[in-house]
Amino acid sequence: MLLQLCAFDDTSGGIHHGTLHAASAIIANNRFDGYLSETRAPGVPLTALHNDVLLLDKYYFHVPDDPEYAVVPTFRHWQFPHNRIPQSWTELGGSTRAPAATAAHSDMSFAVRLRDSKCRVSGYLEGLQIAHLCPQAEEPWANRNEMGKFAVNPLAQPGHWINNALCLRADLHFAFDQRRFVLLPKSDKLVVHVLEASRELLRLYHNIEIQPSTNGLGVGVAFLFSRFAWTIFNCTTNTSFSRSTDRRRLAFYNPATKETINETIFMSDVPKLDESRSRSQSPKKRLHSNRSDPTERREQDQKGCEALLRDPAPASLPRIPKRKRESSISLSSDDVEENTHDFTRASREASESLSSSRPFICDSQATQQGQPCEEQSCPDVNLISEAARIQALREEALCKERKSSDVNNVYEEEQSWLEKAINRPHSAQSMTRLLEAMGYEILTD
Repeated sequence: MLLQLCAFDDTSGGIHHGTLHAASAIIANNRFDGYLSETRAPGVPLTALHNDVLLLDKYYFHVPDDPEYAVVPTFRHWQFPHNRIPQSWTELGGSTRAPAATAAHSDMSFAVRLRDSKCRVSGYLEGLQIAHLCPQAEEPWANRNEMGKFAVNPLAQPGHWINNALCLRADLHFAFDQRRFVLLPKSDKLVVHVLEASRELLRLYHNIEIQPSTNGLGVGVAFLFSRFAWTIFNCTTNTSFSRSTDRRRLAFYNPATKETINETIFMSDVPKLDESRSRSQSPKKRLHSNRSDPTERREQDQKGCEALLRDPAPASLPRIPKRKRESSISLSSDDVEENTHDFTRASREASESLSSSRPFICDSQATQQGQPCEEQSCPDVNLISEAARIQALREEALCKERKSSDVNNVYEEEQSWLEKAINRPHSAQSMTRLLEAMGYEILTD
């Protein structure tokens, strides 16, 4: 089984013929010349018209002269069918009028709201959001398939194409991105087609024509069709075909040759496209991710120290002669033992050093056990001063970076709380917060 769709177009269970045919053809690598039948073996095509409702539980899609046709495994491997979109879709574009003015890409949201003025599905005027047809996460796919030629403002980035977006109420925007419904043509109208058994969506919106905009359809037919394909490929993820461990004939995009190839391979051997690691916008989470790789962090710190040594020092900090620079500082076993067990004192010193506005530099007049530094053996004073200066500059740069990326002032609030909470007793919950604010990563089962 390649595809499974819910049948809500008839009270007894049925699905729109044109919808099922277009979905099957997309998965079969844009074979719109294919046909549906009631038999597994190629035979007589269905005599149903485009807008007829099919009532059987199972139908078979056949491609002329190719009984073992290749199928596309994922949306990102699918190639947009330029100049081959089904007629029922292209006829929708006849109701679109040219926009009165083209807004700059920075004003895309304003232009879409001005064009639509209300939710295109419900007609509501409040709680509106901008929903993209071709999702922003699929920008590499859009660029690879030259979708910019369909945009009214093609010089903008894909996320700012005006006719690739429409206004939806917030809850409908969420359902739209969850692939719970899609927009497609039925009886020469663009209607809502619900894809899952949602009593509310079915009762209120299924087969309901979308609200008009100030320039007719308002959105691009090509983007509507790409959204339909993006949604349909999600309906193939839990089928027996996608779970198969046998070799299958697949049509997939090959980034090396930049073309779609047909090959009989295992589903697991299909190359993944445009995969990227998720990046959190939380400053705290970014700090945790940096701590997860101490080796990488040490290398970055070393590079930062080398860069500081090459750059001119600030006027307030004297430059250390090259002959007195050292590459590292070693701690004695006593120092390590003291810093390991005296947790409270070490945390307090760390908090004070972070909150201090001036760099911590070993002064020549500093005393130890009541004796001047000059009377003791201090061969590494310059070394300590250099290390402290570098640490101060590093902390200052890190603080600026945190403030610039912390738009919600989460980091500053945590540091303010830390300064006040460092010396008082804590519950288990506040102790967890204290450790996280000090830079420790708390692992939970």
